[in-house]
Amino acid sequence: MGQATRVRGVRGIDAHLLQRMLDDGEEIALLDVRETAAFASSHLWLATHVPLSRLELRIRRFVPRLQTRIVLCDDGNGIVERASAVLATMGYDNLYVLQGGVRAWLAAGYSLIDGNYVVAHCFGYFIEEHYHTPVITGDELMAKLDANEDVVILDARDESDFCVASLPNAVSVPAAEVARRIVDLAPDPNTQVVVHCAGVTRAALGAQGLRNCAVANPVFALREGTRGWMLAGGELARNNSVARAHISSAAKAFATNAAQQLARRFDLTYVTHNDLTQWHLENPDRTCYLIDVRSRQEYLDGHYPGTLLIPGGELAGMTIDHIATQHARLALFADEDCARAEITASWMQQLGWSEVVIVSDWKSAKACVTGPEPDYYPEFEELNVTTVSPGELLARLARENLAVIDVSHSEDYQRSHISGSIWASRSQLSAKLDMPDRATGIVITSSRGRLARLAAADLTSCTDVAISVLEGGNEAWRSAGLETESGLGQCLGHIDDVDLNFLETPQIDRNLRCEQYRRIIAWRYGLYPKFKHDQPVQFVVCL
Repeated sequence: MGQATRVRGVRGIDAHLLQRMLDDGEEIALLDVRETAAFASSHLWLATHVPLSRLELRIRRFVPRLQTRIVLCDDGNGIVERASAVLATMGYDNLYVLQGGVRAWLAAGYSLIDGNYVVAHCFGYFIEEHYHTPVITGDELMAKLDANEDVVILDARDESDFCVASLPNAVSVPAAEVARRIVDLAPDPNTQVVVHCAGVTRAALGAQGLRNCAVANPVFALREGTRGWMLAGGELARNNSVARAHISSAAKAFATNAAQQLARRFDLTYVTHNDLTQWHLENPDRTCYLIDVRSRQEYLDGHYPGTLLIPGGELAGMTIDHIATQHARLALFADEDCARAEITASWMQQLGWSEVVIVSDWKSAKACVTGPEPDYYPEFEELNVTTVSPGELLARLARENLAVIDVSHSEDYQRSHISGSIWASRSQLSAKLDMPDRATGIVITSSRGRLARLAAADLTSCTDVAISVLEGGNEAWRSAGLETESGLGQCLGHIDDVDLNFLETPQIDRNLRCEQYRRIIAWRYGLYPKFKHDQPVQFVVCL
């Protein structure tokens, strides 16, 4: 029998009770609050990663309802106590911690998994296995291109990933966009369509999505994506730009028809704005994520108030990056003639989300708003910290022995940081401050200054040394034309915010990079058999 106890004002539960909670069908957010390296090394299958260092900035987007049942887990090293204190201050009042952390879960006979996006990776393999999605290897694609066969290559990832690197001559078509783009990109039904991502899932989503829409073209998912292409001897096109293509009337007509087919096949549910409002009134103890699955620019130009921007392929392929409350309702928003909501709803249902609805009349129901999502941590401006401008910091560095501590992501720090600054993880920094010798003050910085303000607020109770924050962070420093350097430089603690197995060093030679890719692929191939054995979630087949 599982049990709960109260530890320092927070309810502690054992592994058996947690398993019962995960199985009871009620809303639950299982949050792993460790940093990336620890999370990637071993975690619970259904845990969402919300690290302590960025908890305030992410939690309200991940878990919007304050009464949601939240279970926090760590290594049994006290991080959950710090996280629960933060969440309690922010108004969350249904908090639990897994006693003994992930090791206690394993000791109780339950399974752990390493890596990231594990459920999403398995979903990609599930799609290929159960729907017999045609797959092509990098070698086979090269042979087709060398033979001048008629092939169109689609990159199904988010546009930002495409801009960094993609297959040569690929077109950026995020996975949920395929239905409304395919007619314009491959009007000849004999044109072969190859869909790729960096690995498996979004390519499978895009390729099988096209097949579910009854496209006439031969469609393939590229096995292991950009990594498989590199292992086959190919090169990647880098620093790409996204062309804003006009969508023809024929393409819109195809997408509209595809949406109708998907709605029938997957028995999709449509609701009006009034339906959704009534559901909220009748279900105050339930979470409903309002999700706009269109492109970033469309969202910025006008969206329904309160919606999150999560393009459809990212919602299905990278769910762990966006939402955490299991058994919540998902309400999807998109245009009627693009099939993006229908494609996304079909994926989320197959992923095991049982309550997915499409809001049909949102554009006429309420005045739209423009711009990005709101700040989910308005308390940010209330933090009592002293700020300095880039110019003031430069002047002070010339006359004082200041320690400049950078709490940016370590990869950002490695690319560019203030000369002489020291990297530290926020979660480590507030736990033990190892001050540089003879420093008379500390200035905290980060990429844009937001994380620095949180770290500075943490440190006020840890030291008597004067603490300031660089206003605007490193971005403001660079904009002022001031000196920066690259490399890891100095670190106050060990780097804990990256998954070392997936870390791609820019200067690494091709042979070493390909060896790294082989390890990643071997790890990924081992996931799906373990998933089928452990059965952490039930995917849904719709043939």
